[in-house]
Amino acid sequence: MKISDTVKIIACILATLAVVVLIIWIISMIAPILLGLVVFVPWLFSALSDGANI
Repeated sequence: MKISDTVKIIACILATLAVVVLIIWIISMIAPILLGLVVFVPWLFSALSDGANI
């Protein structure tokens, strides 16, 4: 009985770590895109308001 409880705890920890790693990986994939939008959109608006032809 004691061994199965330990296995459950280890499995739970591993599952939690897997989810955390997955979330971090997704954020690291999305972050450059979000950063690009944050930089690009205000630049685009300022360029358009200046009357630049893009």
